[in-house]
Amino acid sequence: MVTAGRTDTGVHALHQVVLFDTEVARPDSAWVRGVNALLPESVGVLWARPVSDEFHARFSAQSRVTLFAA
Repeated sequence: MVTAGRTDTGVHALHQVVLFDTEVARPDSAWVRGVNALLPESVGVLWARPVSDEFHARFSAQSRVTLFAA
């Protein structure tokens, strides 16, 4: 599993992208429902989709935005 990047202590990540490899074929909506069933209420998967082998959650990011000043 690879994530888009880290956040500093006390900082919240919005729209964090996570990449994982699997050979299991399921509808995208089944991944969303299945993972959300195992997560705490404070965390949720919004969408899932297949990506190319060249995609990397961290290095393929097009931007990073600071929403709130500390």
